[in-house]
This record gives sequence, structure tokens and C-alpha cells, in this order.
Amino acid sequence: QELLLRYFALRCDGPRDFYKPSMKQHALELMKRLNKEEADARIDEWRRGLDAALELALLVFPDPKERFRRAVDGGAATRFQTSASVQKHIWDTVLYCLSRPDRKAALVARASEGRAA
Repeated sequence: QELLLRYFALRCDGPRDFYKPSMKQHALELMKRLNKEEADARIDEWRRGLDAALELALLVFPDPKERFRRAVDGGAATRFQTSASVQKHIWDTVLYCLSRPDRKAALVARASEGRAA
């Protein structure tokens, strides 16, 4: 639930002031707004963006050991940190960047470059 709330807060407020003053504050404000504006059309747009982003994340990062993990520079053999849980900042960045369905074809075609970046 926390990861989904983070995604929706980022989509609502944008990346510029995302962690200011805090993620907790953003989440509380978003929940208040959503409770007041139940029929907000943006929620459907954000949900479609989330669906697209998750689909692309599975295509671009097919190995679950790489998905939402921090890369460790190992030269030609880049590795990913092993972790039992998703790294929240990586989740935020990847899903925000992949949430534009119009970029799907280009991102899938260049997936290996994305993994290496």
C-alpha cells in the first residue's frame, strides 16, 4: 500500500517538491484530497499510468533481482544490490519515468540500454 501511495503522490504533486517537506506529509495530503474528490478523473489517469509502468518494468527489467534495485557499478559486469524488498526511491523513479504509455515501444526497444544505465 505504501508503494502505491508513493506513486500516486508523485503523480499528483510531480517530482519537483516530492520529498519536501516529507513523503509522509505528501501521503497525508493526497489521502485528504482523494477523500474529498472521490470522482476525480485524475485517479483513472494515474491508474492507467501505473498499469503501463508496471507492465513496462516487467519488460525492461525481466529479472526480479534487477527490478526496483540499485545498480552497483562493476564495469562491464554491472550488478544489482540484493535486497529482500523493493528500494522505494528506485520504485518512485522507475514507475514515474515508465508511466507514459506513449513511450512503450521506444523503451522496450532500448531495454538493454536502460538496464545498463
